[in-house]
Amino acid sequence: MLKAFARDTENDLNNNELWDVSVRAEGRSLLFSNRFRKPMDTNYFNSRLNGLQKIMRDAYCAEDNWLLRRLKATETFTYYSPDGERLTGFSIAPADCSQW
Repeated sequence: MLKAFARDTENDLNNNELWDVSVRAEGRSLLFSNRFRKPMDTNYFNSRLNGLQKIMRDAYCAEDNWLLRRLKATETFTYYSPDGERLTGFSIAPADCSQW
């Protein structure tokens, strides 16, 4: 079921001039790989990362997003430079949702 969810999610993504995103499932993990297409100011990106994590956690923990929590799935977001260098990453799991 998680593999189908990953496939559907990747089909719905709109890659743009900023980055390419791919999604795959491994076990109970949903892995998002975000590769920037162009060099960017990594200091600016890192300054915005906490806000991005909060947005992603709020979406994961939203009441209508029950499927991933029921599957006990972990979402992992990894960001790469255009050269393939890993910049950063974070994960969100059911334990991050205090209301559940």
